[in-house]
Amino acid sequence: MEDTVAAPGSTPPRRSPGGPGGPDGRGGPGEPGGRRDAPERGPAADAVRRSLLFSLLLLGALLAERLPFPWSGVGLLFTAGALVAGGLALADAVRARRSGTLVVLAGGLVLALFVLVAQVVALVVWPLQDGLRDCLAGAVTEQAQAACQQQSVEDLTRWAEGLRGLTSGG
Repeated sequence: MEDTVAAPGSTPPRRSPGGPGGPDGRGGPGEPGGRRDAPERGPAADAVRRSLLFSLLLLGALLAERLPFPWSGVGLLFTAGALVAGGLALADAVRARRSGTLVVLAGGLVLALFVLVAQVVALVVWPLQDGLRDCLAGAVTEQAQAACQQQSVEDLTRWAEGLRGLTSGG
């Protein structure tokens, strides 16, 4: 390796204590190839990063459920993203051999699947719930409210029987 000679009046280049290129052979902090700003990468770091993303997306999905109907559909997007991020985090945790993280992620993915099923069911029965909501908004007496509830039960029963007819092939 060639030694560089500093120009008159300039300061010579700094050498790291580990010799040329630093102890890891890539240069010390502040030198070309240095690792001062480079984040630590690897399966464990990826698992942590994706776990955090998974958690935030799942939280967004749960919060979106509190919104009125058209906007609560955004929760499906959050849930789908959470499932993807959670699956990738689980794969990274397996590669990093992090058993504690595996257990937490597996539980979180089961929760995300339950949330997804609940969101799909809410989306499918939304017209029935919307009809009940409209009926109750116009019902002033308890008798009218009871009639709305009864009508809703009948509508839901008819809907469920229609599903049974589809699944039985008849």
